[in-house]
Order: sequence, then structure tokens, then C-alpha cells
Amino acid sequence: MKQIVWYVPIYSATLLLSAFLLFSVQPLFGKMILPLLGGAPSVWNTAMLFFQVTLLAGYAYAHATTKFLGIRRQAGLHLALVLAFMLFLPISLPDGAVPPAGRDPTLWQLGIMATVVGGPFFVLAGTTPMLQRWFAHTPHPDSHNPYFLYAASNLGSVTALLAYPFLIEPIMGLREQAMNWASLYLLLAVLITLSLSLVWSHGREQRDETGFKDDLPDVVTWGRRGMWLLLAFVPSSLMLGVTTYITMDIASAPLFWIMPLALYVGSFIIAFARRPLISYRMAVWLQTLLFAGVVFWTLQKQVGAPVLIFFHLGLFTFTAIACHLDLSRLRPAAKHLTEFYLIMSTGGALGGVFNALIAPNLFLMPIEYPLILALAAFLRFSAREEFSLANSVKRFIEGVRERNIVELGIFAISILLATGALVAITLLGTRPKDILLIIGIACAASILLLYDRRWTFAAVTTAILIVSSLTIWTSNDSILEWRRNFFGIVRITQSEDLGIRKMTHGTTVHGAQPLAEDFRLVPITYYSPFGALGDVYKVFEQNRPAPYRIGAIGLGVGSISCYGREGDAYDYFEIDPDIAEIAQDPAFFTYLRDCPPEYDIHIGDGRVQIARMPDNSYDMIVLDAFSSDNIPVHLLTIEAFELYRDKLKPGGVIAINISNRYMDLKPVVAANARDAGMTALFRFTRHGKLANSEIMYSAVMFAVVTDNADIQVDLRQKGWTAPIELFGERAWTDDYANLLKVILRGNTIEAR
Repeated sequence: MKQIVWYVPIYSATLLLSAFLLFSVQPLFGKMILPLLGGAPSVWNTAMLFFQVTLLAGYAYAHATTKFLGIRRQAGLHLALVLAFMLFLPISLPDGAVPPAGRDPTLWQLGIMATVVGGPFFVLAGTTPMLQRWFAHTPHPDSHNPYFLYAASNLGSVTALLAYPFLIEPIMGLREQAMNWASLYLLLAVLITLSLSLVWSHGREQRDETGFKDDLPDVVTWGRRGMWLLLAFVPSSLMLGVTTYITMDIASAPLFWIMPLALYVGSFIIAFARRPLISYRMAVWLQTLLFAGVVFWTLQKQVGAPVLIFFHLGLFTFTAIACHLDLSRLRPAAKHLTEFYLIMSTGGALGGVFNALIAPNLFLMPIEYPLILALAAFLRFSAREEFSLANSVKRFIEGVRERNIVELGIFAISILLATGALVAITLLGTRPKDILLIIGIACAASILLLYDRRWTFAAVTTAILIVSSLTIWTSNDSILEWRRNFFGIVRITQSEDLGIRKMTHGTTVHGAQPLAEDFRLVPITYYSPFGALGDVYKVFEQNRPAPYRIGAIGLGVGSISCYGREGDAYDYFEIDPDIAEIAQDPAFFTYLRDCPPEYDIHIGDGRVQIARMPDNSYDMIVLDAFSSDNIPVHLLTIEAFELYRDKLKPGGVIAINISNRYMDLKPVVAANARDAGMTALFRFTRHGKLANSEIMYSAVMFAVVTDNADIQVDLRQKGWTAPIELFGERAWTDDYANLLKVILRGNTIEAR
């Protein structure tokens, strides 16, 4: 019996390491594949879909082998699979992996992930429920209730998620990460062998089910299974929804993938602890406060993204805790453990399917996030009931009938106020500060007053959330086109007041054209002749003979074509086929049709596509690729700069637009140019107007020059300066990039 003392440490260490590997491989491989897909936020949603479905497969494997194999045969099979999948390590992308140009790359990404990490992830996914089941067959005194081992598993998960952005990514390159991951996987195989030896030696092949007796329910109904599914689905979908919300405006990178995922896993730790730190009542009360805060701040004009992100992450966190506390309250006896995990993972996988596959094809606007928040409102206090759609509808109708006049009055006023906010913003074209302040306070107060009125609260919250979310996407501009695909949301709007037509990607303007005939072919926004890019073209013309061949990574609306002349040629490299189609449609924009140069558009990731062009092809390369407001990291590495240099003719220039709202990339570009053997100059230009229309946005532009001293001198005369190189600033490579550092440094330069 002395060996019993080792049972908990060995099983806990095995589960902790397994979970650490499971959750650290997600950002590791996501970062590997992100450059091939242009840095789009949907890359992570698709990756999470794969991981959730594979997690489900792993749990199904654990459940099936528990049901049809004895413990010893199951343990032997599992160890054999763990050892077999070591052949797939270290993790790396296959040579020549390139997504299909011009088509949705979702299936391609899922296929690559299945090939590269599918096997190891599958066996890691099956390890958590399987080892708990093994422990339940040991003679340990706590074997009747192995759920406490779930805490060790979740601790490993959170440790991995916190370590990746703050420790692993800033210190290690991708290759080193992959090698260390493979080494830890080998250690896991050793620990699984030890765990197997304990159950093999001391476990009973067919344990009497009466040995699982505890205070948990022994009978599982279909209604209870339905609640397991729903309570797992909602937090999973919300995690992806809030991740998309964040990455749409800041950056698609491991740091912003991991924050919601860590909070999601943390909610499991709290909910499945023997003594949860947060009670269900407190979780629901904090959820209500944050519901009110999200609605209030969404309606306001003067609020920055960090405030909204804080409230949305808080709302997601306490919603997930409330759902998982209900899930924990409804967990079954240990003999149903693998089925419980199987259904729970099915709900998580359905959340990924909904957000990654269904919602982008069903909704033009990203309303899946507020819709699932509304569903979460309906699930409050639901663990006391068996799930039945018919009974839920019946109780809702009965609840409406029983509401008193005050509740119904609050409900009606809330709907009217929320609708009024949407109408005011749509008709007035601006956010009337005083009106929206009053409406925001009233809507938030309505939510707080109805805190403990389940059905009325859910109905009010649903209406207010959906309407307030729509205000983000509305204005008095005419909407000419609206498209949504893997790479994001593209809108074409026309403002008669400003006299311009805009293309917006996410919430960021990616190009515009004046409506006035006199200025119709004048480049505007970041590309104005009076701005930094105008300087580069003027200096370029003074120092190099025409005609020119220009390579442009990022198409936008094609406005830089109007810098060209007859005989010039432009190659545009654009990853989003919808943007290429819109830019060439004269019903929307006419720069490409009416400006002199000949042009070709190459569909696919800009770096992948330009690498296929002959060396010494271009007089200038214009780098202006954005995914919403963030610049894909793989376009700013030393290897990328060296590629651009090889594609330039002698004396050529790389013009780089690094304008964004949150990151100071100047030291990064300076360090990369230095290490690539080139000279970097930059200029910041402020916004300006032309004929009462916005013509120039605030912008930060770099000119990276190879060996042309005259261009450098002329640019300096126009106010261009060398950036200050920060001490210890490490250049970015394909293997290493520290996004956390540039975000913490912040960006004080306004850019739209």
C-alpha cells in the first residue's frame, strides 16, 4: 500500500504535462501557419475549430475504448499510439505548403493541420479523460471521484497559455519551440508508462460499478445531456467571438488568441474546483454588471478600444464561469465520466463549427457574438432544470404572462431606447453624445433592474445587445456593397457630405476615391500626393529614368496606379479575391481602369506571390498590406526584407506604410533594415483636406533604400529622418517576433 502515495503525484504530473503540451501546440502551430494565410483573424478561428474537433475525436476515442476494451488493453493501445506519433515530431510545415489562390483556404488549413499535428493532438486529447478513468480503477481512497484531477489538467493548460506570450514566444524561435515541445512529449510518454504500470499492476480489469458510488447522480437523462451540450457550446462560441472582436482591430497574433483561451480554461478551473472561488450567484451578478457596461460603452462616442476590450473580456469570463459552474453542478457519477467529457467536447466543437464555418456564410455582419451572448442570458439559472425546447418555450410564455406592469414597462422602454440609438446614429451619421449618454444609462439601468428576472432579463438583453452591436456598423453613408469571407468583412460606402467613396475592411478604411470629377483620379487617404508616399514618388522620378515597374503588396482600391504614367507597369499582390474584384469594378472605383499604367493582379499572400517573380524586377516595392488595422508580421521580417531587396533593381526603394492605432513599429523596421544591409528613413504626415473632402490621413511611411545615396539625400531634404534605434531592439525574423513588446510600447501617432 506504500505505492498508493505515488498515485496522485504521478497522475497529476502526467495530466498537467499532457495539458501543457495540448495547449502550447495551439499557438505554436497557429503562428507557423499564419504567414501563409496573410495574417487573417479567421486563421485562429479555423485553427480552434480543428483543435476542438480533434479534442472531440480524442474524447470519443477515450469513451469508446473505455466501453469496449478493458483497462489494460486500453492502456496498452494508448501508449502504443503515443509512441507511434513521435514519428511526426518535431512539428514543422511541409515543404511547398501554399494555400489555394482565389479560393477559401479553410479546408486547406484544416488538411495541413490534420497532417502535421493531428496525430499528436489526438492522443493528447484522449489522455485527460482516459487517465482519470484509469485512476478510478486504482485502489486509491479518492478513486471514486477522479474529477479533482481535472484541476491538474486545467492548471497545465493555463500554465501553457500564460507562458507562451510572456515567456516562450519572446525568448524562443519557432524551431526551438518545436524541438522543446518534442522533448516534453517524450517525457510525457515516460509518465504515461508509469501511470499505465500503476493501473496495470493494481487496477482491476472489470471494476464493479458499485465501486463508483458517490453523491453525484447515477442516472443520466437526455435532458441532462442536452444541458451539458448547451452549457459547453455557449462559452466555446463566445471565446471565438470575443477573439475575433479583438483581433479585428489590433492584431492576429498568439497574444490575442491566448487571452480569451486562457480565460476560457481558467473558468473550468474555477468551476470544477472542490470549492469554487466564485459562487454561481456572484458570477451571474458580475456578468450582469458587465452586460450593462458593454451595452453602455458600445453606444458611446468617446471610448477607446482598450476599454471595450476590457468589458468584453470580463463579460465573456463571467459568462463562461456561470455556464461551467452549471456544467459542474450537472456532472454525473464517475462511471459516466467519459460520456460527460465526450458531450462536453461536442458542445465545444459545435461552438467552433458555428463561428468558423456557419456564421461567416450565414451573417454578413459579425452578429454571432451578440447572438450567443443573448443565448447565455437565457441559460442563466438553468442547471436546476432538465432541458426541453418545448418546456422552455412554454415557461417563457408563462413567464411573460406573469410579469408585472413594471417589468413589462422596463422591457418596452429598453427596446424603444435601443432602437432609438440605432435610428439616431443611422439618420444623423454621427454619434450624438448627449443623446447616446442618456440612452446608454437607461439601457444599462434596465439590465441591472432585471437582474433576477430570468426570462424578462434575457429578452431585454437580447434586444439591446443586438441593436447596440449594429450601431458599430451603421452610419448615414450609403452602403454600396457588403461582403464577408475568410479574410474579413469588406464594405463599400459613399458619403455625399465628404464627397468620397470608401472601402472599409473590418473597422479600418483601406482606400477611398473622391466623387468630384476634378479630383476623381487623385490618390487620397494614406497615399496623397501631399503626403509621405507622394514624396517618395517625386524623389524617385528625379533620380531614376522612366518607365517604372512597381510591385505593390496590398491592393486596396488601386489608388497608387495614378502615380504612374504611360509605359509604367504595376504588379499588385492581393490575398483577398473580393478586394481584387471590387477594385476592378468601375461601379465602385475607377483608379485601375482610368489611370495610365498597365497592371496585373496576383491573388495570394503577397510574400509568397512576389517570391515567384524574377529577381531585379522592380524599381519600387510598395508594402501596404493590412488585415483590418494590423500589418501581418511575416511581411516585416528580415527574410522578407531580403526577399524585397532581391526583387528590386539596383538603386530601388521599398516604401512601407506602417500606420496603425496600437503598435509602434518604427524600431522594428529600423532594426530589420539595418540587419538586411539597407538604410531606413521615415516621415509622419498629418491629415489634410482638399475641396472640403478628406484627402489625407495621418500616416507613418518608411522608405528603405538599398544603395541610392541621391534618393536618401533628397528625402532628407523633404523632412525624412532616420528612426531612433532602441537599445537592445531585436530584429524580427520568420522564426522570432516579439509583438508583445511593440504593443506595450504603444503608438502615440494617430492613424485611421
